[in-house]
Amino acid sequence: MILKKIFFSFTIGLMFSIFACSVCTGQSGQIGQQGLELNKQSILSNMKGITTSTDSQKMDSFSRTTQIQIEQIFFPAFSTLENENGVFKRCKIITDPLTPRQIGYDFKIDKDTYNLTAKKYFESQAQNFSEDLDRRKLSIIKEQIACMTLYGALMADVSIIMKSKIQTASKNDFVKIANVLLQTSILKNKFENQFVNEVYNKIMKDIRSESFSCRFDGDINKIFCNNALYLDLKEYTLAYKNLEIFPKKPFGYSVAFNDATTLSTGFAEKIYEDANKSFKKALSMKVSRRLGEDFEKGFLR
Repeated sequence: MILKKIFFSFTIGLMFSIFACSVCTGQSGQIGQQGLELNKQSILSNMKGITTSTDSQKMDSFSRTTQIQIEQIFFPAFSTLENENGVFKRCKIITDPLTPRQIGYDFKIDKDTYNLTAKKYFESQAQNFSEDLDRRKLSIIKEQIACMTLYGALMADVSIIMKSKIQTASKNDFVKIANVLLQTSILKNKFENQFVNEVYNKIMKDIRSESFSCRFDGDINKIFCNNALYLDLKEYTLAYKNLEIFPKKPFGYSVAFNDATTLSTGFAEKIYEDANKSFKKALSMKVSRRLGEDFEKGFLR
C-alpha cells in the first residue's frame, strides 16, 4: 500500500513537471526568437555601411548601401564645370536647360498671362508636323543636340572608367573624381570607349550636314531631326534612333555606383589623386584642339 502511494505521488509529480516544462519551453522559445531578432537587428545596424579592407568593393546583403544613379554624380560635376570651363559654360545643360521659349516659341506675356492666339498657332503647327524649323531655330537646336551628345558621351565614357577603378564610396567622392576625369577627357580630345567614340562622331557628322533638318513631333517640346535624333525638352532627354544618349542611360550604358557614406575615403582619395595626376599630365600636353572646342567658339551657330 505504501509503495502504491509512493508510486502514485511520483507519477503525479512527473506529469506536473513535464507539463510545466513544456510551458516553460514555449515561453523561452518565444523569448529566444525575439532575442535573436533583436540581436540580428543590432548586428545589421552595426554593420551598416562597413566593409573589410580586403573587400572594400564587394558589398554583401548586410552592408545596406544605397545606389547612386549616374546623373546624381555627373550633374553636380557638370554644374560646377559650367561655372568655370569654356565648353561647359557655353552649353549649360544643367544650370540653364533649353526651353521652347529660348528657341522663339514664346506665347507668355507675363507669369500668368498667355497670348492664346500665338499659343494656339504654335500648338497647331506642332500637332500637324507642318513646320520645319527655320535657320535660326535650327542653329539653336543643333547646338543643344551637340551639347547633350557631348555630355552623354562624357557620362558614359567616364562612368565606365570610374566603374573599373571604384564602385563604392561616398557621393561627394564620386563627384570629385568625376569632375577631374571629365576635364581630362576634354583635354585629351577623345573618348576611351570605342562605341561611344563612334556614335558621338556619327551624331556630330549628322549635325554638321547641310541637309540637317528638324520638325515638331506633335508637341513644341518634342523635336525630331534627320529621322534619327529625338529631342524632348520637357523630359530633357535625347535619343539617337533607339539609343538613349542623355541622361539616364547615356549611349545605352546603365551604370550605377554604391553610396557608402560611412566608408573610409582612403581608397577614394587614392583614385582622386591618380585622376588628378592624369589631368595635370593632359594639361601639360600640347594638343591642336580640345573636345567640344567647336561649341566654345560657336561653330554650330
